[in-house]
Amino acid sequence: MDKATEAKKIKFEWSSGNAVIAAKGISKAKEITIDVEESSDWEKVETFVQKWMRDHKKDITVRLTVNYTKVRHSTHDHSSSDEEHGTKRGRKVLT
Repeated sequence: MDKATEAKKIKFEWSSGNAVIAAKGISKAKEITIDVEESSDWEKVETFVQKWMRDHKKDITVRLTVNYTKVRHSTHDHSSSDEEHGTKRGRKVLT
């Protein structure tokens, strides 16, 4: 993947993330949703998982959705417009 992005002069930057914590016996309405922008936000996710483990919840799952933004490398100086450097489109990657 690195070779392909390097050849096309494109790289991807983390745009945003979202984690949904679910467990067996928990309704969709009570699932916990946390925006993950920094490492401290991921620590919140871990804290909720640990609490549910102590509460003996079964089949705990975390669905992490990551949005990346495509950014084009440029050989121009930094004074060129943002449109030459990248695009505004984001992509979702489910893990």
